[in-house]
Amino acid sequence: MLAVGLLVLMHDKVQAINDWQNALGPQVQLHAFYPKSHVPAHAGVMQALDLKQALQMDVFIVTGAPIDRLDFKDVWYYAEVAQLIDALQSAAIPQLYSCWGAMAALHHEFGIAKHLLPQKLFGVYPQHQRLASPLLNGLPEHFLAPHARFADISIEAIDRELDLIATTTNGHPFLATAGQQTFLFAHLEYQRFGLWQEAQRSHSDLAFNDDPLHHWAWENTRQVFFDNWQQSVKQQLKLAQ
Repeated sequence: MLAVGLLVLMHDKVQAINDWQNALGPQVQLHAFYPKSHVPAHAGVMQALDLKQALQMDVFIVTGAPIDRLDFKDVWYYAEVAQLIDALQSAAIPQLYSCWGAMAALHHEFGIAKHLLPQKLFGVYPQHQRLASPLLNGLPEHFLAPHARFADISIEAIDRELDLIATTTNGHPFLATAGQQTFLFAHLEYQRFGLWQEAQRSHSDLAFNDDPLHHWAWENTRQVFFDNWQQSVKQQLKLAQ
């Protein structure tokens, strides 16, 4: 059973843990952490991030965070996330970074800047696969995925440093890889009502104007991607033995 570390940075910690456990399935043992520099009001099952514990994980995930409009220097736990990235890289532990987590890791590892979008990228979008990757095996052309962010990274900047596997058909990054690091910009962990719930938190009417938000259009993408990702991680761990 894979021991999966999860640094939870999303607004609703309980929902985020539930989403990731549901996405990864019962065959993983999920260990949820919060940054010591940002203690939640109710920690629940989460523990304060400890690098010694983090390095005992088989794989580590850093979630998104509702702070993508802030500069990294203004995020009080960014330094702690950077320390975690360095430790995981030194220990050669496979990593998955989601949404803001992906942007933070790209900035720390490669010096790639993010930029604010004219308006929030929000909804279910078709994707375009640019490079072959086992992470996307079994997915149809223009598979669907949910995106929700105010900031982005240019595909040109990612292309210069990493393997940009797929983008939305309108030119926003979806998936990139570099060695044992995977950068996922979509919220594939979201369950059926994930986008709708985010729209309600932001007092947006987008959920009512975008019909796909009422359906789990990304369910197949979610299942196939996380199955493929876990198989990829197991293969990496096997090769490392």
